Amino acid sequence: MMPIILVGAFWNADLTNQTFLVLPVLGVFTIFLGGVLAVLSAKWMKMSREQTGSMFVTGAFLNLGSFGGLFVVFFIGLEALPFVALFRLFEELVYYTICYPIARKFGAQRTEDSQPRWKRILKDPFIMVIFSAICVGALLNVSSIPYATVYDQVNELFVPLTVIFLLIPVGFSMRIGAVGENSKAVTVIITIKHLIVPVTVTGVAYLLGLGAYADGMLLKVILILSACRQLSQRLFHPSCLGWMKTWQTRTGL
Repeated sequence: MMPIILVGAFWNADLTNQTFLVLPVLGVFTIFLGGVLAVLSAKWMKMSREQTGSMFVTGAFLNLGSFGGLFVVFFIGLEALPFVALFRLFEELVYYTICYPIARKFGAQRTEDSQPRWKRILKDPFIMVIFSAICVGALLNVSSIPYATVYDQVNELFVPLTVIFLLIPVGFSMRIGAVGENSKAVTVIITIKHLIVPVTVTGVAYLLGLGAYADGMLLKVILILSACRQLSQRLFHPSCLGWMKTWQTRTGL
C-alpha cells in the first residue's frame, strides 16, 4: 500500500523548492546523532559490548518509512508525505553501508558478508519498490499528465489500513513488564530518541530557515520523523540481536 500512496503524494507535490534538498541531510544527521548518543550513554552506564550494540541499534535505526510516514499523514496530511520520502532518501543507504557494519561489530559472532553491501541494497525488494514508487511519482509530477484526484480517495482508505497492519504485530511483540527490568536503559534511550534528538534536529532545521515554509509544516514533519520509533529487525544481522531481544524488542522500543 505504501508505494501506491507515495506515487500519488509525489505526483501532486511541489518539488521546485531547492530548500527541500536539505531534508535528506537532516535525515542522515538524525540517524548519526541518535547512534552516537546511545553509544556514549552505554559507555557511561558501563554496559557490555552486546548491550552497547543494542543501544546503538535502538538509537540510530528508525522506522521512517512506515510509522514515520503514517504519523505525518495523520497529524499533518497527505501533502506532507513527499517530505517524508525526501527526509529518508538516504536512510537505507546509510544503514547498509555504515550503521549495519557498526552494529555487527558489537555482536558475538563477527562474520563478513558473503556479498557486497551495494548488492544487498539492490536485492532488497522493499527498498527497490519504494524507490520505484518515488521515481514514478516524480516523473508524473514533471509530465503533462494531470493529477488524478481519485488518488485522494484511494489514500484515505489505504493509510488507515496500513496503520492497522503495522500496529497489530507490534502490539503482539511487546512485553510491558520488560520495561521495569531495564528501566535505566529504557529511560536513557527514550530521552535520547524522543527528546534530545528531535529537539536538536528540529532546532537545526529552524536555524536553516525551514520554518518559513507552509506555516511551519516542514518543521512539524521533521519533529515527528526525528522522534520516530526504532526500525524493525529485518535489516539486522543475527549477531546483533542477542541482548536486544531481552528488552528492546519485547518493549517495542
